[in-house]
Amino acid sequence: QRLTHDRTLEGHEGVVRRVAMSKGRIVSCGQDKTVRVWELGTGRCERMLSGHEEDMRGVAISGSKGLVASCGFDKTVRVWDVASGSVVAVMEGHTDKVFGVAMSEGGTTVVSCSWDMTVRIWDVESGREAGPALAPPSAEKAPTAGKGQAGPVAPPSAEKAPTAGKAETGSLVGADSIQATVGSVATSLIIM
Repeated sequence: QRLTHDRTLEGHEGVVRRVAMSKGRIVSCGQDKTVRVWELGTGRCERMLSGHEEDMRGVAISGSKGLVASCGFDKTVRVWDVASGSVVAVMEGHTDKVFGVAMSEGGTTVVSCSWDMTVRIWDVESGREAGPALAPPSAEKAPTAGKGQAGPVAPPSAEKAPTAGKAETGSLVGADSIQATVGSVATSLIIM
């Protein structure tokens, strides 16, 4: 089956970084530091949400609760109420740029990943972490590469984005593995 172009959604002033969709809505975020909420049927921009101080890199939506989660280079995760346009929570704890976010369908839990090499799970109601951050072992505590073990993973410098590398065993380490972890945790949240 061939897909055809239905419509173009315009409004962002810069690069659009991410999109998500749920229950008749599309959300997008971008370089202009805004989240746009679009009606799927009409393509109309229903709401523009602003508050991030730097480029945005992730967006997620909980269709059943009317909540949107966003993240960006300002090291924060924000949860928004689409109906009112207000911020429900600003989640702070990452020590570097946040580049991915996922939200449970019920809108109670948010998961984020950052260049600080952590995945954090947040409780939306309290705006606090729901447990300790998930992170690879530090370079000091990591096992030496050997049979069936990956070598140490050093944290990225503040000036340079992390890049995925290969350990001696050929297993993927670095930013890509954290992004995969967010996807796995997010899938678990949706199933719950």
